[in-house]
Amino acid sequence: MLRGFAALLVLFQHLAETIIATHALPLPIEQAGVLLFDGIFHFGRFGVALFFLISGFVIPFSFRTDRPVRGFAISRAFRLYPAYWLSLGVALLVLHMTGARAPAAVTIVANVAMIQHYVGQPDIVVAYWTLATELAFYVLAAFLVAWGVLRAPFVLAGGIVALFGAALLLALASHLVDKRLPADLPLNLGLMLLGTMLRLAMLERNAIAVRLAGILCGLFLAIVPVVQFMTVPPVGAPGFNLAPTLGYIGALLLFVGVVGAGSEGTRAVGRHSVYRRVTKWFGTISYSVYLFHGPVILACGTILIAGDPGSALRYVAVVLSATILIAAVVYHAVEEPMARLGHRMIRRPVPAQAPGLAEPILATPTVGPIFVETEFR
Repeated sequence: MLRGFAALLVLFQHLAETIIATHALPLPIEQAGVLLFDGIFHFGRFGVALFFLISGFVIPFSFRTDRPVRGFAISRAFRLYPAYWLSLGVALLVLHMTGARAPAAVTIVANVAMIQHYVGQPDIVVAYWTLATELAFYVLAAFLVAWGVLRAPFVLAGGIVALFGAALLLALASHLVDKRLPADLPLNLGLMLLGTMLRLAMLERNAIAVRLAGILCGLFLAIVPVVQFMTVPPVGAPGFNLAPTLGYIGALLLFVGVVGAGSEGTRAVGRHSVYRRVTKWFGTISYSVYLFHGPVILACGTILIAGDPGSALRYVAVVLSATILIAAVVYHAVEEPMARLGHRMIRRPVPAQAPGLAEPILATPTVGPIFVETEFR
C-alpha cells in the first residue's frame, strides 16, 4: 500500500503545480493552492521520503543468494533500467512533439546511465532525481553486505549519524558560500539507512536496534529543519520553506505508525479483500506510475486553459487515467518479464563452480506487514 500511496502523492504534487502554473483556477483557489503545496506541505517530498524509507526497509534484504552482491546487482538492473529506458524514450518523444528544446547528447547519455546528478547534468524528467539517490544507496548497501555488517546495528547507526552530519555540514556550508550544495543526498541516504534500522527494530525485534531506532528518528527530526532552512528555498531568498520539512517529518511518522501497526493492520486489511487487492495492485505498478506520470503530464498540458476550472478537472481525469493505464501495461509487458529474466540469470550456474553446485534460487522474502510490500521484483 505504501508504495502506491507514495507514487500517488508525487503525482498529486506535480498535477497541482502544473494546474497552478497555468492559472486555470480562480485566483483565490490558486493562491490557496500555492500556500498549501509550496508553503505548508510538500506532498511530493512526502511521497519521495516514503519511497526512501521503504527502500531502506526492503532493498538490503534482497541480498539472498550465495553470491549476494552479484545477484542483487542483476536483479536491480533488470528491475529498474528497462522500464526507466522506456520512460526516457517516451519523455524525449513528448519533448519533440511539444516543440521543447531537445536535451544535449551528453545529457541524454547521462540520463540513460541514470548518473546525471553525479556528472553535473540535469534530469530530463524532474522525478528522475530520486533514482540517482537509489543507485547510491544500492552501492552503499552492497558495501555493507560485502563487509558483513548489514545487520550490525552499531555500524548502521554510525553510518546514519555520519550521513546526517554530512548533510548538516553541507547545509551550513551552503549558507556560508552562498551556493546550494547537495545536502539532500546524504540526508536521503541516511533516511534510507534509517529504514533499514527500523526493519531490524520493528520487524526483526533486534534489541540493540530497538534502543537505537528511537534516538536516530529523533536525530532525523532535529536535522531536517536545519538542512531545509539552509538549503530550501535557494540561498538568499527570504523566509523558511516549511513544506519540504513537514513532508519529510510526515513521511517518517506515517511509516513508523504503519509498520508499528504490524499484524493488527494485516488483520484489518485482511477483512477487506477487495481493498487489499486494489492497494496491492497499485503498489505493484507504482514504479511505472512514478516513471511515466511526468511525460503524461507534459503531453496533456494543452488540455489546460487559463481561467477555465473545467479544463483543470478534465486534465486531472485524463492524466490519472492515462498514467495508470500506461503503468499497468508497462508493468505486465516490461517490468514483470524483465524481472523474471533477471531472476533466471541469477539462478544460472557460474562456470567456475564445481559440477552440481549451481547457485540456489532467490529466497522467498521475509514476510512483513501487509502495508509495506516486502518484495521488489
